[in-house]
Amino acid sequence: MKFDRCKTVNTISAVADCMPTECLLNNFSSLYRLKIATAWFRRFQVFLKNSICNAHRKTPRNPLTVVKLREAEVSWVKYIQWQHFAQWILGLSGDKRRIIGKTSIDKLNQFLVDGILRVGGCLEKAPLGFETKHPIILPKLSHVMHLIVRDSHVKCGHSGLNHTLAVLLSKVFGATATVRRLPCVNQCNQCCLKTVKPGKQLMAGMPDSRLQLGFPPFARVRVDYFVPLMVRLRRSEAKRYRCLFTCIDYKGGAYGGSKRLIY
Repeated sequence: MKFDRCKTVNTISAVADCMPTECLLNNFSSLYRLKIATAWFRRFQVFLKNSICNAHRKTPRNPLTVVKLREAEVSWVKYIQWQHFAQWILGLSGDKRRIIGKTSIDKLNQFLVDGILRVGGCLEKAPLGFETKHPIILPKLSHVMHLIVRDSHVKCGHSGLNHTLAVLLSKVFGATATVRRLPCVNQCNQCCLKTVKPGKQLMAGMPDSRLQLGFPPFARVRVDYFVPLMVRLRRSEAKRYRCLFTCIDYKGGAYGGSKRLIY
């Protein structure tokens, strides 16, 4: 009769708390680094599509350009808008049944341009840029908005709160509440170093001689000597020291002279 040995196998199952896209977004604290990483991911995605479809297109190997970084930023803007305003995007795309209930952007006269939700308004004929007249709609406390605020603050040369807010409002709607609530401007490391207040030295304890009462003025004094002065005496010159006598008890002072230093 034969017995087979049983082997114990341990299995581990892991469940992700959030989507991989959200994990990638939350791992970056700089908008510029996020755009670089996204541009490389998009290029790798094109390479995989060409390899699967057996396409003879060559994947570009040149460095990233400004256009690619701009496309990466636009892709994140579209992703965040789909996460929060999907019903409005679908409704403006043609399906009016998707717009159900009231939302926080009902009064903005929004419209869709190249898949991006923008603010309408009465500045259509103003001599301003298109992004200034129709800024992008983003949720107030999203991580992408946080990165945009921090990036604008750095590009403004670490300017104050009002100047950073003025630059943001020219391209993003909803930046006012974001700047007021998020500490990315008020707690900037370089700004804190520039505006730090000088430290105040604590006063030391007073000596016993200044705390005793009943002594007449100048009963106990301190002497401070000035630098030596050359004094004319008849046909010769001599060194003389100026003395400052300070009363310890009453903070009075008196001047005097001395021929030599007394240690």
